[in-house]
Amino acid sequence: MKTKRKSSTALITGATSGIGKSFAYKLAEKGYHLILVGRRELELNSVANDLKETYKVHVDVMVGDLSLAKFRKSIAQKIKSNSSVDFLVNNAGFGIDHDFFQIKVKDLRSMVMTHDMATIELTHAVLPGMLKRKKGRIINVSSLGAFIPGFTRSLYLATKSFIHYFTKALSIELKPHGIKVQSLCPGMTLTDFHDRDKTNAIKENSKFLNYMMPDKVAKISLHSLENGKTICIPGFINKIIVLIAKILPCKLLGFLSSFRRERPTIKYPHTLYALVA
Repeated sequence: MKTKRKSSTALITGATSGIGKSFAYKLAEKGYHLILVGRRELELNSVANDLKETYKVHVDVMVGDLSLAKFRKSIAQKIKSNSSVDFLVNNAGFGIDHDFFQIKVKDLRSMVMTHDMATIELTHAVLPGMLKRKKGRIINVSSLGAFIPGFTRSLYLATKSFIHYFTKALSIELKPHGIKVQSLCPGMTLTDFHDRDKTNAIKENSKFLNYMMPDKVAKISLHSLENGKTICIPGFINKIIVLIAKILPCKLLGFLSSFRRERPTIKYPHTLYALVA
């Protein structure tokens, strides 16, 4: 990707750690000013300060919960007041590692609002400026799970599938206007969301899984976007998994998906499996 003019701004949700944080560093390196959105104020400010010092770019932070309509509205207003926002990364998300019937309705609602409504509303807010300038970049972070049913994560996979198919359709709609749109579908990704002990436990209990580092995911995503690819599945093994999922009969795939494995969990703000984007 070519270095952008100094006035260009990128807005990234879920920028405190993991893939969102990696996008922040890579875009700052390319000269983008940043608007970073996240829940954890101390961590988000730490990232922002380091980016300012390292890359000499302007960084605004917005701390809040994307499941709340009031906070989403405040971000949309920030976008509309900043005419230079021409890169949007809808990355924020979380998973709940329980069967659907065990999850409280308020937590189900929170997931739908965070994954889907935030993506819809922020994309809608950023498009008028992009259309006027006849250029823009949007990356919506879906998941490898969008291609695979089951794994006892029914709503998570449903919300990620929505992001994926929404993005595919949006890409067709916006291509004539010079706006590039991507559905990023990462597989298992290790992030600094975990402390060292938990990360080591994950690696030990998951020897046969293809974990990737968030920096690599972000790098592949940006390269793929500039090459005009609407769907980005980082990693050769992940591409093979999707291919197998497409070939296997639905009943067999569902049967294989029904096998559960023990997964380390972290409570923030729910019981999370912060492994898949």
